[in-house]
Amino acid sequence: MHDEGLSAKEAVDAVLRENLFGLEIDPRCTQIAAFALAMAAWKFPDENGEPLGYRPLPPLNIACSGQGVVGTKDDWARFAGGDGKFREGMERLYDLFQRAPDLGSLLDPRTVTEDLFSLGFETLKGTVERTLKKIEAREDPDRAAIGVAAQGVAFAASLMAREFDLIATNVPYLKGERHEDSLKLFLEQEFPVSKGDLATVFVERGLELCKSAGTLAVVAPQAWLFLTRRATLRRKLLSNFTWQLLARLGPGAFGAISGEVVNVVLLLLKNTPAKPEQFLHEVDASEGTNPLEKSQILMNAPLKLERQAMFLTTPDCRVVSTISTLHLLGEYCEGLHGQSTFDSGCFEFKFWELDCVSNGWVRQQSTTNNTCYYSGCSGILRWENGSGLLANLMEAKKAEGYTSGAWRAGVSSWGKLGVLISQIDNLCASIYTGVSFDSNVAAVIPQDGRHLPAVWAFCSSPDFAEAVRTLDKKLNVTNSTLVKVPFDLDRWQQVAAEEYPNGLPEPHSDDPTQWLFEGHPVGSTDPLHVAVARLLGYRWPDQEPDDLDALADKDGIVSIPATRGEPPAADRLREVLRAAFGSSISFSPKPGPSRARRSTIGSSTASSSSIAGGSTSAPSSGTSGTDARTALLA
Repeated sequence: MHDEGLSAKEAVDAVLRENLFGLEIDPRCTQIAAFALAMAAWKFPDENGEPLGYRPLPPLNIACSGQGVVGTKDDWARFAGGDGKFREGMERLYDLFQRAPDLGSLLDPRTVTEDLFSLGFETLKGTVERTLKKIEAREDPDRAAIGVAAQGVAFAASLMAREFDLIATNVPYLKGERHEDSLKLFLEQEFPVSKGDLATVFVERGLELCKSAGTLAVVAPQAWLFLTRRATLRRKLLSNFTWQLLARLGPGAFGAISGEVVNVVLLLLKNTPAKPEQFLHEVDASEGTNPLEKSQILMNAPLKLERQAMFLTTPDCRVVSTISTLHLLGEYCEGLHGQSTFDSGCFEFKFWELDCVSNGWVRQQSTTNNTCYYSGCSGILRWENGSGLLANLMEAKKAEGYTSGAWRAGVSSWGKLGVLISQIDNLCASIYTGVSFDSNVAAVIPQDGRHLPAVWAFCSSPDFAEAVRTLDKKLNVTNSTLVKVPFDLDRWQQVAAEEYPNGLPEPHSDDPTQWLFEGHPVGSTDPLHVAVARLLGYRWPDQEPDDLDALADKDGIVSIPATRGEPPAADRLREVLRAAFGSSISFSPKPGPSRARRSTIGSSTASSSSIAGGSTSAPSSGTSGTDARTALLA
């Protein structure tokens, strides 16, 4: 209105006629979009602030890119009326839009021939419209139906062959594993760099539709900014386009979407190579809990500036919020993936399920719920020197075309020391003992063993998880990502020297569920349970001979009441506890009711005895000594 001296009505009509264009794969959404645009035009205020009101509008530039062809190719060719060029154009249009219902605006009419079609799209569209009017005048409904479809297809093709100053879209989200075969084949041929996700494919397609120096404004999932498998795409876009703005919107950015956690970014890309001094402007609105809060942050938060070229120097060209100049952990350590047997019920057991860990079974470490020195040490693996049943299974799968070596993953690290990282959620750490480890954890193995204390100090600190999450916000982090974080060796060596002046603790656990546990009640996290197990003759893998061995039942069967030749189980248990904790141990009940009528099944609180020896005591339910039989039976 200002620049061209137009009235509000004239300006609205000009915008609809010349400036706004839309493509939609769903015909119903195309109609909804056209109606919404018409409503906006009718409601636009005039010079007095009143709505312009209903009136005929110029034809809207909105087309359905997903409209399939109707009729046969010969039906379309007859629209040519003997014109060879027109016939060729209609035939190629028919062939191209055979796939439109699946591919929509991913189709690029400009790639059909070097000269587009032999006829230009605008000429082709105009010819179809004129022919359709003649058909309608002759009242030929069958040909008219085909003509209407051809008109719509030609219109969509004319829009898809153009270039635009601004492309604005919220891309469709569909990961590669859910693509149909026809879509997979098309993306492999036309979008090999971004094919793994329809969202990233549309980022590339949007840039193709931009004029030189045009802009793509796109809302897309944030994961492609840091996933390792998108490194090639990031490198391509950082090298060939100008990144103007990156707004991290996070989850909850859509007011009309519920039930889905869609973690997104808003990105502005300009179709021109970035200059060396180009800055990317960044704002983080992910902390907002709803669209209104996020919009306020976008408008008011200060912009952070980072040179675009710096992202080409990050690990895998990841677009991260903080760029470090430190060396990476991967320069000092190797990040290894754990083993996957593809049949854990057959090959992966808990150590207490077998009499002993031998006969082809090896110890295996797995995840831990909390960062601690030694944890996740409950499993065992049926390995058989890599040449037994598991190897046979993998050979059979290889014959079926399966070539993965995941069943041998991490074997090269056996016998070495390092740090195990649980790859999900909080990235909890424990010290790696050099045994097998499963696919739920990754091993960080220092190239120089002298660096292990510093690596452990770093990986067990909150700094490590924070650095990893800066690179990758997915729930499950890959082993390669774990070693692509900045690592200040000098700093963490100083931390390790202060915290571990005598070196890291030797492998040990007071938890009876770990194969590192040495089998003695004293110091155990569950002394009463351990005492009962010792009475029954159970032995832990690392258990050494001791005085309690003589008190173990010979056949592993302990009678609760007294039987011929055997005292009650409660008396025998007291004897084990006295031998373990010393003769000064007391079994006096705590003050309370003389007889308790309830016991807790499967819990150490079921015992009525108070174990007082050294610094170790077992919980008591306050029952009398007589009720120890009931508790032990439970």
